[in-house]
Amino acid sequence: RTEVQLAARDFRTAMQIADDPIDRAMAQHNLGYVEFLCGDYLAALALMNEADAVLDPLSETWRAINETDRAEVLSACGLPDEAAAALERAARSFALRRMRQSQGEAEFVRARILLDRDPETARRLALKAARLFKSWGSTDWALRAEVVAVAAEVALRRRTALSTATEL
Repeated sequence: RTEVQLAARDFRTAMQIADDPIDRAMAQHNLGYVEFLCGDYLAALALMNEADAVLDPLSETWRAINETDRAEVLSACGLPDEAAAALERAARSFALRRMRQSQGEAEFVRARILLDRDPETARRLALKAARLFKSWGSTDWALRAEVVAVAAEVALRRRTALSTATEL
């Protein structure tokens, strides 16, 4: 509900009262995400990295979810290459587990990150994400991905961009 200060308080409390180190690490990772939303990227990365040292070894799914969150922070910090690499690893992990929605989200965010620097790859990833979303019935997500693909076509100066945009 965008009440980040309340969320931060709740996650700090959860960290203090958690008996289980995994529960504590989950609260800490989430506190890191709240710090990201508040604009404190260094605190976000520090909290996430420490928590993820506990969570990542639990499963490849945990690792992929955590990498996706860290990628958002890395991108906001102006580290798009690191963010894109983390999202590529996450998408590959989600694909192996047939987690199509999560895979699509990772590919979509990666496409957005690469749009300015590598529009051809961004276009390919956005179209792949759109296909994944459609197969899952996520039409709103598919439309978002298709818009990124059109933006890549514009960046590539493709003549099809206007007609594709009109269709969308």
